[in-house]
Amino acid sequence: MRLLPLRTTAPFALLALVLAACGPRNINDVPVPKEPFIPFAPLQTYPEIAWLESVPEARARSAEDHKPLLLFVRAAWSQQSVLMDSTIWHDSRVLVEAPRFVALRVDLTQAYGQPMPDSLKDFAVEGVPTTIVIATDGHVTGRFAAGAARAADVASAMREAK
Repeated sequence: MRLLPLRTTAPFALLALVLAACGPRNINDVPVPKEPFIPFAPLQTYPEIAWLESVPEARARSAEDHKPLLLFVRAAWSQQSVLMDSTIWHDSRVLVEAPRFVALRVDLTQAYGQPMPDSLKDFAVEGVPTTIVIATDGHVTGRFAAGAARAADVASAMREAK
């Protein structure tokens, strides 16, 4: 049997001695906290955004319910649109604000290479993806184009919209 030199084994032996001296000798030596037990509470989850797909319907509902409008123009061929679908619209900061809004998602996947639909001209949408947050008085509190939207910024614009 070959033994390791002392300079190789000494640090491990010292570590074993320190650990043995520091740890409890048996289960009864383990200290019990004096504070009351606080149970684990999972993060609150929010329902998904209920998107409408018709511009006239969303405008009518926004006016009837006196709710601000959240407009998201997307297309499956736009990588930024797909990224936003999987991140921003599932972020808790955005989801907590969403019930106050009429949410409109316009999908332009089938309109590749075509001009913007007339229904979006009032919103001055020039490209995909575009996110617009519009207060009930018509004031735009947030406009995010070309995938420049971040969840924190969208949530902030949504909080401003009354």
